[in-house]
Amino acid sequence: NYYIKGQSLRKRNLVAAAVLAATSLLLSGIVAAPATASDKLIIWADDERGKQLKPVLDGKVYGGKTVEIVTYTSKTTLDTAFQAATAANGPDILFGPVGESVTAAKNGKALPFVLSAASAANLPKAAVQYGQYKGRQYGLPLDIDSVSMIWNTKFGKAPTSLAEFSTRFAAAKKAKKANYGACTSDGSWNSLSFISALGGYSVGVNAAGVPNPKDVGVNNPTFISNLKKYALGANGKSNGLLKVDFWETCSVDWLAGKAMAVVTGSWRIPATDAAKIKYTIQPFPTVSGVGNSKTVAGWGGAYITSFAKTNKKESAAKAFMNFMATPAGSTLYAATVQRPSPNSKVAANQSKILKAFAQSMAKTAVPQYNNLYDNKTGGANYFEVLQDAWNKVLIKGQNPKTVWDKAAAVLKKNFAAGAKN
Repeated sequence: NYYIKGQSLRKRNLVAAAVLAATSLLLSGIVAAPATASDKLIIWADDERGKQLKPVLDGKVYGGKTVEIVTYTSKTTLDTAFQAATAANGPDILFGPVGESVTAAKNGKALPFVLSAASAANLPKAAVQYGQYKGRQYGLPLDIDSVSMIWNTKFGKAPTSLAEFSTRFAAAKKAKKANYGACTSDGSWNSLSFISALGGYSVGVNAAGVPNPKDVGVNNPTFISNLKKYALGANGKSNGLLKVDFWETCSVDWLAGKAMAVVTGSWRIPATDAAKIKYTIQPFPTVSGVGNSKTVAGWGGAYITSFAKTNKKESAAKAFMNFMATPAGSTLYAATVQRPSPNSKVAANQSKILKAFAQSMAKTAVPQYNNLYDNKTGGANYFEVLQDAWNKVLIKGQNPKTVWDKAAAVLKKNFAAGAKN
């Protein structure tokens, strides 16, 4: 029994963003107002959550402090800024993957807060535990962060197997109706669907759900065999069925109706709707159609940084977190960011689209182990290793067994070291 794991919640390795990180920092600024301003509760967020939450939360007062949302141009830019932040310019609260609150806590950059029993009762136990470190609550889960396949019904009903998908894509490509079959749109993070659908896995787990760092499955023989059979052409490069890339590239064909599917989250629905694409939401199909592919899943939300205490805004930050943990706060957040909510009081009233994502995720989502995937002992972390391997195989046409064997060797080093943490 294997689980497919992925990177820290949506900590995507946006190549373009990485290249432009310094420029982006200059353009966006570290903060929109000094973090030490006594009357401001400074909250940082990425380009997706930030632009949505700013109009709703800016100006609200919690614990005597006025909220100011600072939006970064990308998740990469936000991460870079937070790594360099100090109490003089850092945030009091940060919106992002809940798993990162634990990492911040380990590094002394996050503060615990008390999640009331009433609020915790509305959340899955796993979601609550995901934001805990040494028995204390650091991260507040506010959205479910995972992906599904969005299928363009212009190409008919969604295929029930990858074998069927392959045949239909070949026909659509020959007729010049589709340039690719399915694209991850968020890089290697979403490629867990492809790996598992083709018979591979990332790390094996025992019956109790404990990962075995010695059991790495990205070079699984079944995965390699199916990858060659379905995703590679006669020249050894991608035949177009599977594309492991980013939204900036994937969206060009997807929004033009020249792609059959994207594997992504609800955050891409607004752009898809704007393009007037009709679609269905379902798991990415396995080769035979039996069982479900797996997707990395976790929770997005918020956590208090250590800077809040340094700047004497800890009580205000906790007041904000307490509100967001209530049904009213969780409802406000969910309605604004339009992502599936882990809060049972909120989820029941969400849209059909978000419920469809939630239903798909219920079949495919598996937890992630940040201590394993963030480790770089082998030279690069899990998601960087995957992206490099996909590029070498699909774009450069290098031998898939050789490439994935090397990737597995690096991951074993990472996992062995990460398991000690």
